[in-house]
Amino acid sequence: MVRQLIPILLFLLLVFNCVKVDPLPFVDIESINDDQWKTIEATAELGGSDDFTVQEMGFLYSSENPVPTINGVNVLKETSKDTTAFESINRTFSIRISNLAVPPHRYYVRAYLKYRDQYVYSPGIEVVDFDDGWVLSDQVLEKVSWSQVAEMVNGRLYFGLGCGQSSPCQPTVDFWSLDPFSGPIEPEASFPAQARSDGVSFVLDDIIYFGLGTQSSDFWKFDFHSGEWEEVEDLFPGEYRSEASSFVIDDRAYVGFGQNHRTIFNDLYAFDGSHWTQVNLSTDSVPPARRNSLGFSHQGLGYLLMGSNETSNIRDLIEIIPMGESFATWRRVDGAALPNFRHSFSHLKIRGRTFLGLGLLNDSFLSDWYEFSPNVSGYFMEKASLPSRGRAFAGSSNLDDAGYVIGGLTDLRENAIAEIWKYIPDE
Repeated sequence: MVRQLIPILLFLLLVFNCVKVDPLPFVDIESINDDQWKTIEATAELGGSDDFTVQEMGFLYSSENPVPTINGVNVLKETSKDTTAFESINRTFSIRISNLAVPPHRYYVRAYLKYRDQYVYSPGIEVVDFDDGWVLSDQVLEKVSWSQVAEMVNGRLYFGLGCGQSSPCQPTVDFWSLDPFSGPIEPEASFPAQARSDGVSFVLDDIIYFGLGTQSSDFWKFDFHSGEWEEVEDLFPGEYRSEASSFVIDDRAYVGFGQNHRTIFNDLYAFDGSHWTQVNLSTDSVPPARRNSLGFSHQGLGYLLMGSNETSNIRDLIEIIPMGESFATWRRVDGAALPNFRHSFSHLKIRGRTFLGLGLLNDSFLSDWYEFSPNVSGYFMEKASLPSRGRAFAGSSNLDDAGYVIGGLTDLRENAIAEIWKYIPDE
């Protein structure tokens, strides 16, 4: 029996020594470039002990699955078209993944290859974090104005009035709306009062209010349910003015400052949707009079940023603290430093955060962009600049997790631009 087994064992040993085990090739991520927003450029290294041919190779990516695999949940893939024979020395391939959805802002990226019907994954998984950024909308505006109203109500962007399309200013009563995600621009009821520039607008309870402006002291309201304009019965108690400022805190709008042909103002008025009340800005002194100051609110406080008077530009930041229906205190904020004086700039409120920038400095149209944050030194954090020509007099409003900047001027000698830019902040 033993003699019979010896030839068999010798034969099996000979066969085993002749069989060559074919190891799997390897793949690993060599580099990741995410300098361009919403785009990942990835390069992988692959190789093995012998020459080999892959069936498929590429990258897997996911915003939800931190360990992407070929059949993983919520995993997408981008496959290289270069499937060829590779020598035993290491080789690389590169892939560009573009038009990623942002938000979400974080993606998990992994290289893979398919060899003899088996998937091989890179041992390392790269985490790509996108910060804030801008996206140019595919919608091109047929009608656009500058120094205009732009307010978001019920998921639609309402815009118009202001200076019409041409420069210098030719006030218009045209009013339009669009769904910022899709659909055509639709005409809304024309403004029924005198056309004007340099007015103010705000929203209370989904009603758009617009008023003041050149030689005007009236206010009107637009209800998207009826699609009609109606004059506000309670008259604005201040003098007529243009280049005034406004901001909204809770259910109350605050309007004031600005100028007319006689005076530059430093007064302030509150409106609750029915009645106007003059606000007493009572401290040891009164705030400096100004026109063309950016008004905005942040965490229950009102702010006026920059502006000008009869003789000079004003670079400061004024904080207004409402203390009741008709009383507020104010202070000049020390250390608040927005680079470059400007006017006619844009601002957005997104998820309780305040962003602002763009605007006009002398003859220069600016494209820089900032987040207002009282918790940081200087109060302003630089964010992603608009990746296009600088602009001023643009309308701006927000919807959900993004903001929109619409129209505006990029040159005082040219007409308004027919663009909508979407701004998506970081998380």
